[in-house]
Amino acid sequence: MYFCTFPNDFTMVRSTFLLIVFSVVLGFSVQAQVQVEWPAAPTVNYPSKGDKSHKLDYVMVDVADWEEYIQGNKFQTNQEIPALITYYTKDNEKIFSTTAGIRLSGIFIRKLPQKSIAVEFSTREFQSEKVFYNIFPTRDYDRIRGFVLRAHGNPMGLTFFKDAMMNESVDEFTDLEYSGYRPVVVYINGQYQGLHNLREKKDKDFLKSLHDLSGSDIEVFDVDGGVNAKPNADWEEMIAYANTNDLSKKVHYDWMSERIEIDNFIDYHICHMYYSNTDWPKANVKVWRPKGGKWRWMFFDCDRGFMNVNFDMIEHNVGKDQWAARRNDEKVDERLNKSTVLIRGLMTNEEFAAKFVRRYQDLLNTAFTPARLSALVETCADRIRPEVNHHITYWKDIKNEHTYQYVKTIDEWNHNIAGMNTFIKQRPGYVWKHLEDKFQLGGHAPATIHIANPEGGYIMVNSMKIDQASFTGDYFRDLPIDLIAYPKEGYEFSHWEGISEKSASVQINRDQLTQGVTAVFKAIEK
Repeated sequence: MYFCTFPNDFTMVRSTFLLIVFSVVLGFSVQAQVQVEWPAAPTVNYPSKGDKSHKLDYVMVDVADWEEYIQGNKFQTNQEIPALITYYTKDNEKIFSTTAGIRLSGIFIRKLPQKSIAVEFSTREFQSEKVFYNIFPTRDYDRIRGFVLRAHGNPMGLTFFKDAMMNESVDEFTDLEYSGYRPVVVYINGQYQGLHNLREKKDKDFLKSLHDLSGSDIEVFDVDGGVNAKPNADWEEMIAYANTNDLSKKVHYDWMSERIEIDNFIDYHICHMYYSNTDWPKANVKVWRPKGGKWRWMFFDCDRGFMNVNFDMIEHNVGKDQWAARRNDEKVDERLNKSTVLIRGLMTNEEFAAKFVRRYQDLLNTAFTPARLSALVETCADRIRPEVNHHITYWKDIKNEHTYQYVKTIDEWNHNIAGMNTFIKQRPGYVWKHLEDKFQLGGHAPATIHIANPEGGYIMVNSMKIDQASFTGDYFRDLPIDLIAYPKEGYEFSHWEGISEKSASVQINRDQLTQGVTAVFKAIEK
């Protein structure tokens, strides 16, 4: 590959465009990455008080020759160009206005009329000012180094929040690095562009902010490849090990456990599986690790979730390709096989399989209950409801040859949200059956556990913390249940009612739990 550069100009910013150069002398084609000039961001003096009437925060993007830029091919629109990014709250308070680098984000969606835009604040490349603002409501950090203004195309365009809702749903009950979200309205060069999801980027800056690490202590790897993806020798060694060793054996499972955060790996797979995200795991897989640490999986891009309510994602990932099963053929999907090497190998290990099933059971009883998810859907819908009709009106007649899914009326939008709630009600029944079919667990039934005096302590039921007077969940008959009673300050564990075990840490079965189990704490006598 040959590289050519041109001198910088103080009023211009370089942007790399990929050109194909044919070498007559050498007699073959080579790719040359040529630095060409792009006009600097327009100078716009935005007032401290805005003049828009939105119920959401809004972002002004000012960029030179925008129409020319978005006509470029995938390689060209992956290159950053300078822009002015100005952020206002819904109350018209200007939070920041600074230069930044932007590029188109996504793959297929960049072909659609509404564009997704990745924003990068860089003091070195684009003379950006440092940005401090708590943009993401579920995060504690306020140092913003970049974000994505995610557009609404294809399945995401049916509700304008589906992927964001799935990401936020994993926040309370897992420690997955999901992509935080705030709905905003976007203007490009003063022109209304409608609703976008302002999202966290899945990069080193995101992880630096989330875990208070330095960039040099973070390694990110794009597993399924990307425009600038590089191979990772450690990752390839791990995949080769999984392909050539029997992970059902402890020695090989231990080897993998030294390199993978198993609990994170399990939660990551369960969350994608529950939402029936059929675009995954063949695409959109990124992992990271801290210096000297284990690989962790980042949870993002669930646009193909919430669509196939009865799809058996467990079997699809560790057994038979379910698309082939539906077609009634034996066609081998090599991409699926390659992307599921780890989960298929690990699932042959009894310790891992038991941990996976118990964790899935726990999440079905907490994170994925219909009541909780329906409430999240309602919250997401209510956030954007005042803007939806304006967005629909603007975009419904702006289409191109790639447009095939879009919302035409507010009634259709409400209908699509009702479809999400139907999925939420029906999906647990299918998942319980899929787990039973795969692991033969003796069927499931509801059972309730009690705490006589919650002010005195709480219980861990497998991986779930229970701190209310009673909790009811579904449990498999043949899957052991771990109970650990933890007293609060000033109290000690007294005893269990309903079982004979004396220890604060016990393992029981579902039938014992069904008969009634209560944890009792007592105040420590002074």
